[in-house]
Amino acid sequence: LCGKFQMFKFSKQTINGLLVCSSVFICGSCYCLNQKIQENLTKLPFHNRALELFSHHEKAVNALGSPVKIGAVRWYDLKKNYVNDHTCQWNLNVVGTKDAGVLVIRGKKVDNRWHLNLELQLEGVKQAYIIFEEPLSLDTKQEENQLKEEQHV
Repeated sequence: LCGKFQMFKFSKQTINGLLVCSSVFICGSCYCLNQKIQENLTKLPFHNRALELFSHHEKAVNALGSPVKIGAVRWYDLKKNYVNDHTCQWNLNVVGTKDAGVLVIRGKKVDNRWHLNLELQLEGVKQAYIIFEEPLSLDTKQEENQLKEEQHV
């Protein structure tokens, strides 16, 4: 058995070259995959709407300092960033010339429409600032009762 594998002897230089090439390929593939996921996440309808609402909120932009840079979604952090059929939450890092913080986007889908709440948490302040709060067409208890009635029918 050992005799068969002796014909595949590689020098240390060849093995090191293969390791470097495969490492570069794997890192490049992971980077491309991350970029593609980021691109797809930014195409979601509530994401664009939330950023539009945030950019039009003068007090938030002034508190951070213009221009404001918005960070990428950390899609692998499923406790802070998630999207399902009825709810979503994203934490986006925002950095301005004066301050930095986190833009928290929470949403609930009712009647095929996203209802968003935007909250800005600045780094130096423990208080969160509500930027935008969109009321739901039904309050939570009415919605729960309606769902229960539909299940019994």
